Amino acid sequence: MAVVRSFSVSIVFRNWDALEQMKHRVAGFQEVFEAIIERWTAHNADKFEEARGAQLSGVIFDVDTEPVMWKGVTDEYAAEKTRDGFPNWLMVRTGELMASLTEPGNLGWYAEVEKDYALFGTILNKAIWHRFTRPVNFLDSEDRQMIRDMFGAYLDGEAPFRQYEKSEAKVMDAEFKSMFKGVTLPGLNP
Repeated sequence: MAVVRSFSVSIVFRNWDALEQMKHRVAGFQEVFEAIIERWTAHNADKFEEARGAQLSGVIFDVDTEPVMWKGVTDEYAAEKTRDGFPNWLMVRTGELMASLTEPGNLGWYAEVEKDYALFGTILNKAIWHRFTRPVNFLDSEDRQMIRDMFGAYLDGEAPFRQYEKSEAKVMDAEFKSMFKGVTLPGLNP
């Protein structure tokens, strides 16, 4: 069982003059999903960094919006970690779970990107065990804003995405016209 994150996208057209560009862009979102996953992964490192030194107190992310809490560990478990030489770092005992959410391609890392959806997260059982006390696969307010920004940039052809360039449709027009050679339709045949 994987612990993955997903979201959906709704698009409202306000500028019909941009329809040609939009048709091109909304045909598939792989490029934007990949950019989102890359930034989400990098931001996960910041989330884990917040938990450094907080194994007893815990950490609350997004205090003002949709709080996500990583509860602190018991005194006994903290003592055990210290005795075994592990750092005072909540959710980082061996670093395996953190690596599975911050280093694409690492053990446990999971991403599936298609033209109309993306699944991403970790397949490590540790994430499943902690899903109620310390959920590691979440979108905080910074992630949610980044997703809005990435879709806006993608649809506008802004960095980090390339500008839409209208293709020369002469070959396509020629093929289209030759398909209907001998057929008379108003406006189609010259």
